[in-house]
Formats: sequence, structure tokens, C-alpha cells
Amino acid sequence: MTTNLEAQIKEFNSQIASATDTQALVPDLIKGLQGIFNSEKLNIFSVDRLNKQLYSRNTIAVNLKEIRVDISKKNLLGYVASTGKGILLFDANATEELAKISPELSGGSSLDGNLDFMTKSIIVMPLPYNKKLIGVAEIINKQNNGEFSGEDFKAVKDLSFTMGRLLAKLDDAAGKTDTQSSQERLLSIANEIHSAKNVDEILLELKFSIPEVFDASLITIYAVDTIRNEIFSKMKSGDTINEIRVPISPKSIAGFVAGRQLLVNIKNVYDDKELMAFHPQLKFDRSWDRLSGFKTKSMLVTPLAHNNKLMGVLQLINKTKGGNFNETDEKNAKYISDTLALAFFNQSKFVHPKPTKFSYLVSNGIISDSELTSTISKARRSQVDIETILLNDLGVARKELGKSMEVFYKILGLKRFFAGV
Repeated sequence: MTTNLEAQIKEFNSQIASATDTQALVPDLIKGLQGIFNSEKLNIFSVDRLNKQLYSRNTIAVNLKEIRVDISKKNLLGYVASTGKGILLFDANATEELAKISPELSGGSSLDGNLDFMTKSIIVMPLPYNKKLIGVAEIINKQNNGEFSGEDFKAVKDLSFTMGRLLAKLDDAAGKTDTQSSQERLLSIANEIHSAKNVDEILLELKFSIPEVFDASLITIYAVDTIRNEIFSKMKSGDTINEIRVPISPKSIAGFVAGRQLLVNIKNVYDDKELMAFHPQLKFDRSWDRLSGFKTKSMLVTPLAHNNKLMGVLQLINKTKGGNFNETDEKNAKYISDTLALAFFNQSKFVHPKPTKFSYLVSNGIISDSELTSTISKARRSQVDIETILLNDLGVARKELGKSMEVFYKILGLKRFFAGV
């Protein structure tokens, strides 16, 4: 079998290397592989790192274009993808056999839940390419109710490099080579975000890791200030840290996204008609372009929301090589935004908000957080004191308002005392 297998590997590699239409080659290669292993079925899966899944690359059935399996140690395919170790099972549903691998592992192949099919013997093998896991293969059921042997397992392992090469060629033909490396960078960035010590580290440092994934010229990460009804970011100039504050309103694109919690992908920020399609009052603030000499063109802006609560905004500006942000960029931005939102939410649980003159009213249930936020917003619009609106519109008693002021200035005084001011 070894001599024949070596010849088959050589032939398969030659076919893959010379193929002009790799996808059209897949059915014949799968059929040839099934013949070598004398198996009923054989499926190959690529890794989708962004969604932490495996997805099938060969046609499994006419009415089943694709199968997706979570990369999890609870299923055979996911276990092999997670550990990088191949599996041979004489009975894929035998509890004792599965328990020897992992007590959480469920049996069967990807076909059992998707077709009227019963898996018996199975080999599941990781598929490497350039020393990196690129996919997983499952070889299902030896013909004539037989069982796969150790020799079969070795043969599959020998052919795993060829199957990995096939997946790489498929990805290359589909233009997915860069997508894979992009997914790896996204996962790396997500780890950095969750490892950050505080929000300031994210706003000031981690933003430099993100633009490369999107081929973006500039990025701004905003956090939300619910008390002021604003979003804010921070910039470091030498040893000085400056804040950028933007009202949550249609007067800016980032402010609009924060208010509506909608993703916005704009091709030309100077096109008023394109902006008005999102909101009749939406404007692009051109002052920074005028001061810096930079020319903003395209912009991809996404809200950072956790459990429907706004945590901030992610803003990407201009593709470095021209063109506009595409659907892949939108998908990746959504992933990064969800990661940032969760990180901001987790950070907020350990940081007590700074007290304001009106904190006493909220903490004692006299008014709610949302009432205070809307009051501050209304005060700014109407240019009326916040205290006046609290007294007249919300009916807050003068005594309670006075108490709130007293508590605030006492805290402020104590802080100044202990700071030696």
C-alpha cells in the first residue's frame, strides 16, 4: 500500500499544482481519496477563525451546500481542530471509546445530524499547510461494515498535507488568503483588548493595532459619557493627553452612530446627499480636515453596544490604497466593536463613576439616570440651567437639590484636602 500511496500523493499534488479551476477538481480528488481508504464518505473542512467554526469545502449532498461545525472540544471535528491531534474510532458512538479521549465528547460525524446517515468507524485528521492548521478531514465508514485500521490512520496522516494543500489552493482561488491572516490578527487584537488594564489603555494604545486589519488610514475609539450625553476619545501628544468630545447628535457622523446605534459605511463624507440618506440633519465636521490638511473620504463607523447599552463608537477613516470599506470590513468592524463593548462593560464594573452635583438625586432614587441625562441634554439645547429644569420640569424639591449640592461639595472638599490642595 505504501508504494501505491506514494504514487497517489505525487499524482494528487501534481493535479492540485497544475489546476486552473481548483473547485472543479475537488469532486474527483474526494472520489480518489475515498477509493484509497475504501470509505463510504470523506469530507474536508476549512477553518473559519473569526467565527470559531469549520465549514465544508466539498459538495456533500445536492440539498446540503455547506455544513458548519463549532470549533469545540465537545464534537469530534472541533476537538481535532482545537488540539491538532488525529482521532481513530472503531465505533464513533461508543461511549467508552469517546470517554477515553474526553468525557465531554459527543460521537458521530458531521453527517449524522444533517442527513439520514449513521456513522460507525471514523478517522478525523487535522490538515496542515505551511506549519499551520488550515482544516480538518473526516473519513467515514469503511466499506462493507469494516473498521478503519492503524494502517488506514497512517495513510490518512500521510495524505493530510496534500488535503491541506488543496484547501490552501481553494482559499487562494477564492481570494481568502489575506482573510485568513486578517482573522488571526483580529483574534490577536481581541486578546489585547481583553488584557488591557483600563479604558485609557484601549483609547490611547490599542487603537494602533487595529487599522492594519482594515487597511485604514486613521482610527478613533470613543467611550460614552452618559452624564454629558457625549462620546469621548483621548490622544497623546508627547506627555500631554488631550480629550476629544463629541455630542451624541446628528451634528457629526460618530455622534449620529452613537445616538442611533447603527453601523454607517459612507463612501464620500463630502457628499451631502449620501449623508442625508442616513439622516436629514447629518453633517460631516470639516474643521479637522481644514486644520490638518488631511482629506477625509470614506468612513466606517460602528457603535460599541453591550446588551443594547451604548458603550462607545469605533470610527475608521479612509482605505490606505483607495477605494471604500467593504462587507468584509463591516463584518470585522462588528467583531472588534463587540469585543471593545464587552471590554468597556467589564471595565465599568470596577470603576466607580465620578460624582457630580446631582449624584445624590440619582443614588437616592429621586430621579433616574435617564432623567438626568435627558435633563442635561435639554439644558444644553435650551441654554437653561440644569437646576431650573430639575426644579420646574421634574419637580425636584429645593431641599433635595440643596442636599445634593452639599454632598457633592463635601466630597470634593475632602478630595482636595487629602490631595493637599
